[in-house]
Amino acid sequence: MNGDGSRLTAWIDSHARALLLVSFVITVASAPSLFRLRLDLDVLDMLPRDAPVFDNLKSFVADFDELNELFILVEGSGQGQLEEFAGALTARQQPIEGVVGADSRIGEDGLPSLNRDVVRG
Repeated sequence: MNGDGSRLTAWIDSHARALLLVSFVITVASAPSLFRLRLDLDVLDMLPRDAPVFDNLKSFVADFDELNELFILVEGSGQGQLEEFAGALTARQQPIEGVVGADSRIGEDGLPSLNRDVVRG
């Protein structure tokens, strides 16, 4: 074949109808698969399976049903500092539009049914 592709062009030109027919047949044959096509927007289903870290995340989300709540886990050395910080953070969330309510709890006991592996990493 020479560099300009004239043989390929000539072949395509001489077989144009056959190429269109084959393209049409392939399109029709693949059309039923569109009904099986599923658009999955759940991020958790896109995560790798059988990976402990992602299994813990899935467990965490399952424990809290919906992702319409925000949990902020903070680690600190003093109980007083944590309580002060949690109170200030909670107070700042109240005036934000769209925030229905804000609450603060100190300690792991404030998050019942939470997979402890998620908390501890």
